[in-house]
Amino acid sequence: MFVAIFCPHFVPRISTIYIWGIVTFFLLLLRRNLNYDIQKVITNTGLYSFIMMVIVLYVIMFFSFAIHFEDINLFFGDWIRCINRLLVFSIIQLMEVAYIIIKVNDISPEIDYLFDLVINAGIIEGFFAIVAYVSPAARNFLTRYNDQALMTNAYYNSRRGFGYADSLVDVFGFGIALIVCAVFLTNKKVTGKKIAIAVLLLFTTAINARTGLVLSAIAIFFMLFGDRWNIFTYIYLFVGVIAGYFLLKKIVPSLVRFLITRGSNTLTWIGQGCNEIYLLIYGRQSYSDTVVLSSGWRLPGSLVSLLFGTGHSCYGTETTLGFATDNGFINLIWIYGILGLIIYEFWMVKTIYRVSFLHDGKYKSLCMCLIVIFFLVQLKINIFTYTPGTFLIYLYVFSLNYFSYSTSSENRHVPKTRTTGMGDKGNR
Repeated sequence: MFVAIFCPHFVPRISTIYIWGIVTFFLLLLRRNLNYDIQKVITNTGLYSFIMMVIVLYVIMFFSFAIHFEDINLFFGDWIRCINRLLVFSIIQLMEVAYIIIKVNDISPEIDYLFDLVINAGIIEGFFAIVAYVSPAARNFLTRYNDQALMTNAYYNSRRGFGYADSLVDVFGFGIALIVCAVFLTNKKVTGKKIAIAVLLLFTTAINARTGLVLSAIAIFFMLFGDRWNIFTYIYLFVGVIAGYFLLKKIVPSLVRFLITRGSNTLTWIGQGCNEIYLLIYGRQSYSDTVVLSSGWRLPGSLVSLLFGTGHSCYGTETTLGFATDNGFINLIWIYGILGLIIYEFWMVKTIYRVSFLHDGKYKSLCMCLIVIFFLVQLKINIFTYTPGTFLIYLYVFSLNYFSYSTSSENRHVPKTRTTGMGDKGNR
């Protein structure tokens, strides 16, 4: 599970994504009842609808290639990368999700076991983050095969990059936040162990990707209010927001001063992030050039390109396009057009919302939180590729589908005199 989520580098110049994809492929081939297992997974998870969605986007992308063929010399490399993200990464993620579901089902028919595995993977990453933070030698060893252009960047290297993962930037924080979701939203009982795990995960994302702190706060919000939406909840929330607005206005500046005067580049960087959010909340300045400023929100010029995309992203396009942005929505429009953006966003929201009603609604808060995070994180990154967070969203959604179907199927074969502890809502 740890390797599937974080894809840490084992060898130079070869991404663990491909290595683990090949390993998973052969592990699936070794299954005694492979055909039955795959058929059951496809039928019970809803993978078929995802595959059809990818095929539609594939058609849109190649239509974009055809109408922009004159730009092949400029964007050929990025076209290949976009094909790789859409097809190869999607196939690898589907294989890994399918194999994990099959193996978990071999051990336990309950999805809680899968969430435990995800949380344990987060704990392992937290351990690596602490070791890398306190020991420069350990950090150098753990990141020796990571992107060296990034690791040798003086600004980045002095502030972040502590852990053992393929990427230790915003996509990393996205994944950590979804593990925080598993901690707080799969079982609402708050314990000391949960708090300790959450602190570890928050520290892990704080020293690598500040985005993860914001997304984790959303998970905590849903833990507090997700199942209690009534008139009193709205009153408490309103009072809390007003009080928090004035309280943070006094506290955050002091916190920022404390962090930036500690003599640590990492703490200074965290403090600067807090200050950016503070300025945004109180209307004094925009949060980030790549998130809010209009220079990062440019769309294709022609109507055809706007509808069907250009087949390439906006990463590193300062020379070819005159601008570049990390914004996920803008990148999806440039790659697949508004049509592709609507197809992908609609499929994700519809799928997550539908599974929220399974398991007698036990995981509804988790699913609603996933939808909020799904939209918010795309202000910063393009998630339609292989990232820790994207992988976990697929794993959560398809697993909730699969184990709901499996459990309800078992209950239908249980004599009526036996108490199963399950309702009728997941039965199909």
